[in-house]
Amino acid sequence: MENDLVAQAPGSPHPHKVRPMTRVWLFLLLAALLPRLAQAQTDDLFVVNSRTGNIVRVTPAGVITPFAHVNEVQGLGAVGFAVNAHGNLYLAVPDPASPPGYEIYEVDHTGAGKVFARGFPPLGLLAFAADGTLFAGASGKIFKISPAGAVESLPTNITGPTGLAFDTQGTLFVADIAHGDILKVNPKTGAATPFASGLNHPEGLAFDAAGNLFVTDFYVNSVLRVSGTGKTTLLGSVPLARCLAFDREGNLYISSENTDTVYVMDKVGALRPFVSGLDMPLNLAFNHPLLKPADVAPTPPAAAIPLGLLLGIIIPVALIIIVATLVLMAKENKTAA
Repeated sequence: MENDLVAQAPGSPHPHKVRPMTRVWLFLLLAALLPRLAQAQTDDLFVVNSRTGNIVRVTPAGVITPFAHVNEVQGLGAVGFAVNAHGNLYLAVPDPASPPGYEIYEVDHTGAGKVFARGFPPLGLLAFAADGTLFAGASGKIFKISPAGAVESLPTNITGPTGLAFDTQGTLFVADIAHGDILKVNPKTGAATPFASGLNHPEGLAFDAAGNLFVTDFYVNSVLRVSGTGKTTLLGSVPLARCLAFDREGNLYISSENTDTVYVMDKVGALRPFVSGLDMPLNLAFNHPLLKPADVAPTPPAAAIPLGLLLGIIIPVALIIIVATLVLMAKENKTAA
C-alpha cells in the first residue's frame, strides 16, 4: 500500500512496510499510556509568603518558582488560603481601600489576580464545600460565598474561628483559638456543637483521604490527629506550626512561620523539612484539593490513585502491549517476505 509507513532495519537492504494493523496497535499503546502518565503527575504545592505577599509554586522535588504577587499590605495579613476544583487560589487579605476590613482575592491558574468578594471583617482561614461554596470565619459569624461571589452570613457562637475543614459528610469543622476548641458546624444554619477541647491555640485543620482530622496547635508547636470522639494524639513537633495540606499520596505538609520552612510528615509519621528559604509561610494548599465538588468530579479520578500503585499498573500493561506489538510486526514482516 502506498500510504504504509516504511521502517528500515539497520543493515537491511530492503525496507519493511508497517502494516495497518500494526499502526492500530501503536495508536492504542499511545492512547493508553499518555493520559495515564499525565494523570500520574503529582500536584504542586502553593505557599503564601506572608511577609512579602508573594505566592510561590513548589514542585514535589522542592523546587521553588514565583507564581503570583499580592501587594505587601494585603500579603502581610493574608490569613485564609484555599484552592477550588478548577485550580484557582483564594486568599483572605486586608482590604487596602477599607481598613480594617478584609476582602477575598482570587488568583487564577495563570497567576492573574482580582478581587473576588469584599466587605468582610477580619477573617480566619478558608475552606471550600463540596458544591464549590467558599466558607470563611469571623468573630461570631461564618460567611458563605457562592462561586459567583454572592455573600451570605450565618450567625455562630464561635468567638475566634481560624481553621476550617469539611469532612466527607459535608460537616464543617472550625478551630476556635479563643477557647482552644474544635467545633462541628452546620453549614446551613451556623449552629455549632463541641467536638474537641483542651487545645492551646488550634489553627490549621485538614482531613486526610480516610476521613481523619488533623490540627496544628500553634503556641505549643504541635501537630495532632483528632479521633472521631474528639480525642487528640500528638504526632510531631513543628516550630510555630500554622497551616496543613495533604497531597494525593497522603503526606501531610505543615507550614512553620518562624523557621521559613514547610515540613512534611509521611504516612508512617516520619517528619522532615520539605522546603526552606521561604518568607514567613503561614498558608499553603495544593493546586487540586483532596475533596472535589460533586458536580465537578462525582467519582474519584484516576489521579487519586497513589503514584506507585498507578505506575505499577501502567508499566506491566505497557510491556504487554509492546511485546504483543513486536510479535505482530514480526509475523507481518515474515508474511511480507
